[in-house]
Amino acid sequence: LLKRFFDERGIEPKITDIHLGGGSPTYIQEKEFDALIAQIDTLVPVKSLSEFTIEIDPRRVKPDRLKYYHAKGINRISIGVQDFDVKVQRAVNREQPAELTARLLTPEIRSLFKNGVNFDILCGLPYQTRESIRATFEKIVELSPELLLSGGFRLGNWWGNFVDFAPDLRLAASWAPGADATRLTLTGGLNHQ
Repeated sequence: LLKRFFDERGIEPKITDIHLGGGSPTYIQEKEFDALIAQIDTLVPVKSLSEFTIEIDPRRVKPDRLKYYHAKGINRISIGVQDFDVKVQRAVNREQPAELTARLLTPEIRSLFKNGVNFDILCGLPYQTRESIRATFEKIVELSPELLLSGGFRLGNWWGNFVDFAPDLRLAASWAPGADATRLTLTGGLNHQ
């Protein structure tokens, strides 16, 4: 549909980055993923993309699947960590222990993705506390993704009034003394975006 739209209008798209998000791409079979890549390739040559990211659900993939994604042109993997605290993960139906993520991120797997690994975190989830955010940041430093993306929202919470959770690492860092954005940058090579 998108290709037809461009063709009918004589538009040659200059797409440089594609992000397959939501974790759902890891739920489809390889045959379906091959078809998706073939369709994308009709719009923009996949090999020409600067950034081709797939968000993976670490509960659904094994190293062989990550190698497959690399072979298909994926050059960054994204993991929607949100928070590493088990109680928080249960509340958002995303139980994925840090150990599961760590087992996937072997040096061999990391070397396949030239643009690296990124983690997504959220501030303001049910049952998050200053301590859970601090512990999550400590685990992030340990796992050392190349990029950390943070998001947030306005939420009424159980420890006070409404709080605005800005998509800014400085807010999360202010919750987690000792795990500030500077430390993350210096320790794990993370970029604040």
